[in-house]
Amino acid sequence: MSDLVDAIQRFKAEIIENENGVTVSNGFTTEKWDLDVVNYLSPSRMKLLGAQTGKHFEWKYVKGRKDKDTPAKILGRQLHSALLEPEDFKKRYIIEPKFSGTGMKKRKEEWHETLRPDAIILTEGNAELVVHMIEAIQANQYSKKLLSNGTPEVRAFAKDPLYKDHNGDPILWFCILDFYRSGNVIVELKSTKNGKRRKFESDCLEYGYHIQTWIGRRVVELITGQVPKVMVIDVENKAPHCVATNECPHRWFEVAQDYIHRGIKVYNDGMKTGQWHGWQRTPGFLLLPEYAELDVDEVANIRDFQ
Repeated sequence: MSDLVDAIQRFKAEIIENENGVTVSNGFTTEKWDLDVVNYLSPSRMKLLGAQTGKHFEWKYVKGRKDKDTPAKILGRQLHSALLEPEDFKKRYIIEPKFSGTGMKKRKEEWHETLRPDAIILTEGNAELVVHMIEAIQANQYSKKLLSNGTPEVRAFAKDPLYKDHNGDPILWFCILDFYRSGNVIVELKSTKNGKRRKFESDCLEYGYHIQTWIGRRVVELITGQVPKVMVIDVENKAPHCVATNECPHRWFEVAQDYIHRGIKVYNDGMKTGQWHGWQRTPGFLLLPEYAELDVDEVANIRDFQ
């Protein structure tokens, strides 16, 4: 593990203030910095720009409208915190009591007001789920090994000379590596409803996991000069909580790069013009997918029947 500790120290990120504002140098940190004054693009931002639309980005990051958390997102954050930062999790977590009867909503609101701002609130059901998912991950020989000899929640920054923002400056990438392992390996942790490979691959595209891992891989390459291996651990959020580990192939990053190119163009156009477009700029036509059409034999059978 010493080589990893040395790497994180050797490539330590620093906040830089000058007449042009505030930026960050290429490097790693385990500190949770306030980034409100830093102009950067991250996986969460690029998922909207590359896989969604400029309108989605504008709603969340320009107008500052927050999306409502889904149960899956909440559970995912709780799993990350409990598994990757257990000591911090122990200090912050609290089980939400059950409220019922008249005045339930008010009592619940009053209870929430008494909590520390960074409290991690779990229902009894989620607390049990998190425990079982962690046990499944630790019982799997491959995932257990991947989550050893490394550092969790590593924050990484890098200016990218290949991609320019709307001002013509290199884009500053920012990402959080779930686990940065000795040997230059990025490990990402995902919870899923269905760990079957084809289903999980589909989820990866739908939720932009390929975009997230492309940025992590690119940032580490820019910092260290070496392309890291990227591994993904997925654990089912339903019993029996099956666990799978997979390496992201080169083709994965080729596809993601197309999304990155599109996202940067959408971002630069929106920042220059102030116009953020939705799914369509002009009316179009709806097309049925190929699988909706009957094959030749099926058509012949229908004709014979008639």
